[in-house]
Amino acid sequence: GYYAKVFGSHANCLSYPDGERTWVQLESRANQIARLLVEHQVVPNSFVTVALPNGILFHEVCFAIWKVGATPHIVSHRLPDGELSAILQLLKPAVLIGAESRGVEGCPALQIETANSTYSDAPLQPKVAKHWKAMSSGGSTGRPKIIVDAKSSEMDISQSLFDLPSKSCILNPGPLYHNVPFSFSHSALARGNRVVGMGKFDAETVLKLIQEHAVTWVMMVPTMMHRIWRLPEGIRSKYDLSSINIVGHVASPMPVWLKEKWVEWLGPGRVYELYGGTEGTGGTWMSGYEWLEH
Repeated sequence: GYYAKVFGSHANCLSYPDGERTWVQLESRANQIARLLVEHQVVPNSFVTVALPNGILFHEVCFAIWKVGATPHIVSHRLPDGELSAILQLLKPAVLIGAESRGVEGCPALQIETANSTYSDAPLQPKVAKHWKAMSSGGSTGRPKIIVDAKSSEMDISQSLFDLPSKSCILNPGPLYHNVPFSFSHSALARGNRVVGMGKFDAETVLKLIQEHAVTWVMMVPTMMHRIWRLPEGIRSKYDLSSINIVGHVASPMPVWLKEKWVEWLGPGRVYELYGGTEGTGGTWMSGYEWLEH
């Protein structure tokens, strides 16, 4: 409710292909879903497995989980039954949300659609989870690995990691079941940013959304940047990207020639590289200027 007071009741915080939400609507819907979770024995510091595609509901569910002091455990909604079952047996979450409501023995599947207007959307007493997220990984052994973040769900919004803005607009072109899209999208919302999300990546749509929403910050992987660069120059040049302050890249090595092209296109002060791991043991953030020096 805080940002609804700051920006007004009609200010949007989420824009996706499946719709938009204002800060008021996000708060209301998260409170309703939170009450549904409590009704299904979700207690503080329990895990709730989220297997949803990119969209409005994904964020509503995660904020509801934090509201009850629990931890969202994120998996791909496309995960094969065998892998999903192995992960759920390892973690033993309170409930599973999404993945077409597939479940395993001992892990009930919850239909979020039942959290309708019969549940109150009144504010809830704040609770803090010991762990703010848990991400899944196949690991190097081929066995499922769950990376539980050591940080709590209480966030210091005065801290700006990796030049993430405040009260601005960011674009997320990646799947929310990956650590970087998940972390930055929700951290951005916590800092009062509007998040523009994509259901699936499309090179020209990225440029269109940057222009349409005056996006100031976006994080991509080199493959995405390669696809954008391969667009005909007439398409790339017809969009206004002047709002962008940061284009970051992460997750895999960036070809030198491609980095040079992006630095030439946007300037070295707007192209940044992030290196780090899901475990959160450390990371580096390097500008195009620093990259050119090396």
